[in-house]
Amino acid sequence: DAFIQEVRKSFSDTDVVGGTIIHLAPNCVLPKHFQNPRPHILVSVWETSRLPIAWVPIINRFDQVWCATAWQRAVYASSGVDERRLFVVPFALDPALYVADGEGLSDIKRGGCVVLGSVFQWTERKNPRALLNAFVKAFRPDDKVVLVLKGYEGDDPACSVDSHVKTLLDGRTHAPIQVVSRLLS
Repeated sequence: DAFIQEVRKSFSDTDVVGGTIIHLAPNCVLPKHFQNPRPHILVSVWETSRLPIAWVPIINRFDQVWCATAWQRAVYASSGVDERRLFVVPFALDPALYVADGEGLSDIKRGGCVVLGSVFQWTERKNPRALLNAFVKAFRPDDKVVLVLKGYEGDDPACSVDSHVKTLLDGRTHAPIQVVSRLLS
């Protein structure tokens, strides 16, 4: 598409117009991904403070690595990825591209509360335990705040994680937490 073509044109240090942009975990990158002409760009997100050591040589094969945040860039650099390859390219969303045709987060009853939200697949790597513990520690039950979790388990975005939340909270009192398991616009 036009965006990809502009990205490819932006490499002034190469005469090759082709190239690949790979959005995978580094351990999923295959030799065939490097068969196309350069530049080779890796778009990969990692949520912990250290990369698996086996990933570093794979990542260093790419001409550029696009990190979503400066924090992620620092993690990659401190893990041994060549800093010259690392670029912060924030993820973006153009809301004008989406038409609201159903219930969205703005339809959730807030009652004058500050709404905090998180959207994620329920896995240990996403660390939902830390999120819930931090929320319970930071806010009292009478604080005007609600945590909205659009979380799902496995590959099914409609699969509720409500039972996981209840298990982790284990009867502790806390500010309101709302789990959303239905599809949103």
